[in-house]
Amino acid sequence: MPTGPKSLSEATGLGTDAARFEVTVPRVNRSFSYCIRAGREHSRWYRARAVDRPAVQTALLDVAPPGYTGLPARLVDGLLGDIPVFERSRLTFQLTFNKPVTSAQIEWLAPERLDEPSRQATEPTPPRGQKDDGPSLADQPVHADGAAPRPVTVSLHLSPDGRRATLVTKATLGGPFVFRLRDRFGLENGDEPSRRLQLQRDEPPQLELPGQPSRREVGPSDQVSLPVVATDDIGIGALELRFAVNDGQERTVPLESDQFGRRTVRHVFLLDLAGIGVKVGDRISYRVRAADTRPVPGPQDVWSDPRTLVVVQNAPPPGAGQLTARQKELKKELEQIIADLEENRSGVQELQKQALTALRSRKPFEPGEAVPARIQQQRELAGRVERLAERFEQHPLYANLTPDVRKAAREDLPSVQRTMQQLAGSSLKQQAERLKQSVAGLAEAERRLRDVASQFDRLAALERDLLELNRLAQRTKDLAADVLALEQRRAADASSQSAQGAESPEQKEPLPDQSQSPQELLERQQELSDALTNLLDRRPELLDAARQEMLDRLEQLAQRALELAEPQDLLAEALREQAGEQAQRTRPVAE
Repeated sequence: MPTGPKSLSEATGLGTDAARFEVTVPRVNRSFSYCIRAGREHSRWYRARAVDRPAVQTALLDVAPPGYTGLPARLVDGLLGDIPVFERSRLTFQLTFNKPVTSAQIEWLAPERLDEPSRQATEPTPPRGQKDDGPSLADQPVHADGAAPRPVTVSLHLSPDGRRATLVTKATLGGPFVFRLRDRFGLENGDEPSRRLQLQRDEPPQLELPGQPSRREVGPSDQVSLPVVATDDIGIGALELRFAVNDGQERTVPLESDQFGRRTVRHVFLLDLAGIGVKVGDRISYRVRAADTRPVPGPQDVWSDPRTLVVVQNAPPPGAGQLTARQKELKKELEQIIADLEENRSGVQELQKQALTALRSRKPFEPGEAVPARIQQQRELAGRVERLAERFEQHPLYANLTPDVRKAAREDLPSVQRTMQQLAGSSLKQQAERLKQSVAGLAEAERRLRDVASQFDRLAALERDLLELNRLAQRTKDLAADVLALEQRRAADASSQSAQGAESPEQKEPLPDQSQSPQELLERQQELSDALTNLLDRRPELLDAARQEMLDRLEQLAQRALELAEPQDLLAEALREQAGEQAQRTRPVAE
């Protein structure tokens, strides 16, 4: 029987045991005393003390992301709902309680763990004087024998008075969690609000090698451009090209760039096949590697699929594939516009026939929604033609096509639209005449664009030949560099031999020659000259000034090679005369 306001509670017997009874007190709001009475007998008085359950009063989380991310630190107040944190951030939990507690823990109900080796295997001991971030949550056991994740409990550090607790750790474990508190009476805290730590993972980089098929043909002296785009959610830390010739040893071309640390790095690797020394029939396999800047447990890298360059004698020039694709795209858009324009003209012509039939039979002409629909199509066509003109204008070779294309977009089609808009309210005779004018205007726009298509085909072929001219220009530049290297080598050899002769007349053994011989350089000059002449025979209009400048350059290179090739005087003289004859033969085309 509790005391306070006097009350009497009847005990209920437990089962068939008449010596055991119980009494339930529905709600305890304060401490009370009680005794047990049975007939005239009663027990001594007992005291029940009412105390509050332990509870979290304030909860703070200080989040310090890893330094390499560049993300700012932040303070999360309340710790309610979803809490996103970047992986391996330094987490500092700070809790205060309504009363002293003897135990405070974080329990991860369904832990989500980073896929990483153990801390001891991957993370070195911090240097002396550097503060450790505390134990990693990932060190706690999460799975048992392949079963579903089991709860993980981590103890917080209590203050001496038991009213505060802290935990410093790293964000290697995420998922829903609760705080578990216990006081000196063994009471635990009640239901907890929903809390979830969302791990934001450092994703590996991504690689793109635009315009590079798995296999393509190249020439033995080409400079192959290999564009690469590397992206990462934090930053790119490394980018390199690796290649091997005929299954030989793989060679690495690293990129040293101030772009590192950015989320996107764009670079074009240049593979100089002449410098590598490949020949027809060789195969060059290559791949690209990109890595991010993650320090622990280490950078994440990604590799492109291997690609193969096959060296052939008559390979298309570098960039031909991308050029052809771009040309096809432009031509396809132009042809589609012409086809849609033709369809619109046919529709308007059908309306004209209906108007003439109605005029002859003196019946009403009722086109309905056909006229507004055709006008809307013409308006959309004008916009497409205008955008095509803008693309032509940006290209120096196709810029001359822009005026005719714009005339179709700004004059022909708007004129047709205005004429057709005047059909409403006109007499039947006027309608038939205006539809006839509209058909003629559409036909004129169609004719203009068909002429542009023909000119585009000629310019596209010329543009493809310009790639071959660029290839010859690059080879000429390489030849000039080799001639200069030979000249410097000969001068160095002469100086070395002179010095050796002054010191010891007996030591006159020449130094080993690691450069190409004068005869090899002259053969390369002859090959370039023939290739250029063949190209110009097919395309006499191909940049006359550039062609003449290149021939003059080849003739000068032949002269310099002749001066260096004393043992090959007769061969050099013949090549010089031939180069001069080629320049003379092509000069009238330039004029």
